[in-house]
Amino acid sequence: FLCTKKNKKKRDITFELIQTHIYRQIHTNSKFMVFCFKKNQEIPGIIPLLEYKSYGFKLHTNKINSAYSQYQIIEINNHNIQFFLATVKENKSKFILTLTPHLSNLCELLQTNNISIYQLQHAKQTVSIYIFKNSGNKYKNENCIECIGSVKLIENMDVFLCGFQLACEKIKEKYNSQYLQLDHISDNYHIYDNIIKNIKSVFVQNRYFYLYNYNIETIKAKDSFILL
Repeated sequence: FLCTKKNKKKRDITFELIQTHIYRQIHTNSKFMVFCFKKNQEIPGIIPLLEYKSYGFKLHTNKINSAYSQYQIIEINNHNIQFFLATVKENKSKFILTLTPHLSNLCELLQTNNISIYQLQHAKQTVSIYIFKNSGNKYKNENCIECIGSVKLIENMDVFLCGFQLACEKIKEKYNSQYLQLDHISDNYHIYDNIIKNIKSVFVQNRYFYLYNYNIETIKAKDSFILL
């Protein structure tokens, strides 16, 4: 994470730090020539890889329909991560763009609770995936966790939405979070269309992903799965 104080931004400190990081990475390993970074503000004159909105709302405890009691929500950790990676690999064709970190980096993110991944399962089959990120954000001095992506692998929309509610209950308890921020990306657009759109958002933010050293037309956010 890189966060610059507002009174320091005019000194181009952020740009210098990014340039320094890129310089070191290229000279440490020449295979690293393309870099991806995320910003909350648009960069004039540069075409973003992705552009989407992120919606903040208050988490509420919802009663789960007993008809879905045969479904089980599983948290991914370093012991079962291979099942998650296999599922993502098998379903890469769902998205035009899929970006995931190196396995060692992902394991570290899970172990330090910077990332939390949940899978909804039925008869040992994964039917959906929900990914949350703890970026240290707060809203009204309360923890605010991000839902940075999801993967819908079942036709039944109600089951997919039920899985999201189950995952949110886990997140609320794990991080003592009162607010959730939903990125309008990957299959999260189903969650937005069926749940969030009918709830008054407490805030809305813009999100952008940019590539350094590579030009490409902007990809629709719903066609992208990014675990970064």
